[in-house]
Amino acid sequence: MKKLVFLALAVITNNTYALDLEDNVKNFEKSGDWASFSLTDSYFGRVLATRATTEDKRTSASLALTYPTSNNCQLTPIDIIVKLEVPLKEESSRTVFGNIQVDSNAVKQVEATLQNEADSEFIFITINKKGIDNELKAAKSLMVNFKGYGVMDFSLNGAKSAIDNALSSCSKFSF
Repeated sequence: MKKLVFLALAVITNNTYALDLEDNVKNFEKSGDWASFSLTDSYFGRVLATRATTEDKRTSASLALTYPTSNNCQLTPIDIIVKLEVPLKEESSRTVFGNIQVDSNAVKQVEATLQNEADSEFIFITINKKGIDNELKAAKSLMVNFKGYGVMDFSLNGAKSAIDNALSSCSKFSF
């Protein structure tokens, strides 16, 4: 059976880092090209957040919408996680601009934070766009382009179900 590996962003004292959370993923549910699941802590099994996610296999990029239980299940900025062929030597964080297009609607320029850890083969592109989860639930595709990372094409088949499931699951555990 193919091993499932999930990446999560944890924000602790404003530091963002990747974690291998296979053992901390609960309630995994597949919905079309999307999946939803809960992320739990290692010690007590408490649900910390729920997530709806998909991937563009062509570019080795994942799109993640995260709803933390400690923030009344309010959507955090969306994350695009890009797997690189070679790890980057130095840690960095900078503001970048890219374009997104939902279905055949107008292309919108967005500001994002691009972050990586030293010796990591993952880059995190974090986009703060309010209401994007509702926009994605009613669409068929999301195209994303950040210079240097190529055009990422995310299918939204199953997005509504996965997002609704993540929100529903989160509300059951919200603090």
